Amino acid sequence: EGVDNFHYRENGCGVIFAYEENYYYVLTAAHVVDEKEKGNKTFYIVPYGSPTWQEANKKSKQETGKYLPSETFYNQFEKAEVDYVSESCDIAIIRFKSDEQFKCLEIANNEVHYGDKLVAFGSSALSGSDISYGKVVSKVYKTFDSHDGRNPDKVLFHNAYIVEGASGGAVLNEDFDIAGITIGGGTDLIG
Repeated sequence: EGVDNFHYRENGCGVIFAYEENYYYVLTAAHVVDEKEKGNKTFYIVPYGSPTWQEANKKSKQETGKYLPSETFYNQFEKAEVDYVSESCDIAIIRFKSDEQFKCLEIANNEVHYGDKLVAFGSSALSGSDISYGKVVSKVYKTFDSHDGRNPDKVLFHNAYIVEGASGGAVLNEDFDIAGITIGGGTDLIG
């Protein structure tokens, strides 16, 4: 009683696809911003390539002799609000205001197909930012069920490496347009 409790968790990724009326719009996975979980949530926009909290904490300890409170680290970033969450598939749009200039990526005009090259962007608390290259490995759309109570999605599988925390991260085609987003993954025979 009478004590505020804060929990910070790197929850997922997103990709900026539009700027309108002083707002940047970010495409992400619905499960990243899922509001089914109870409690107030604040979403922070941590730009790609920013140091992780662990890196910033280590630097603070070296320079000042003190650890960096997680609240101080996250409060330096812009806050986002949920603009749209799909009822039928694992996709959402969040938006945020910023004085910084961010690049908006185009959404691809054409679908990718079997054998097309892709690049997947992701991030995790442990490894920071990750970029991986691969190809589309499904010839047809397949059902992906995350077993989280959401409707299964129809997706194309690719073999680019993704990390836990990459949900909502951009999957770009060879023209570096948004071909899709990551909504889940799995392991192959070698892990």
